[in-house]
Amino acid sequence: MKQVLAQICQTYEWCLIGLIVAVIAYYYISWRNAFSYWKDRHICGPKPIPIFGNLLSLSLKPRPLLELEWYKKYGK
Repeated sequence: MKQVLAQICQTYEWCLIGLIVAVIAYYYISWRNAFSYWKDRHICGPKPIPIFGNLLSLSLKPRPLLELEWYKKYGK
């Protein structure tokens, strides 16, 4: 009885690990596609950081100065 129960527990552990890996892969692919939206359309711009995008760079410099810097670097 213990052997059967141990095999069932081991099967559930592998199913749980597989589910976690699948969820992580799904979110990674979703974020990658979301962050490459403009790049896929050949529009230059700053490279975003996963989850935060360009929000961190906006918190480090005032927005008008940052946008002016991006304008000079990437154009219209």
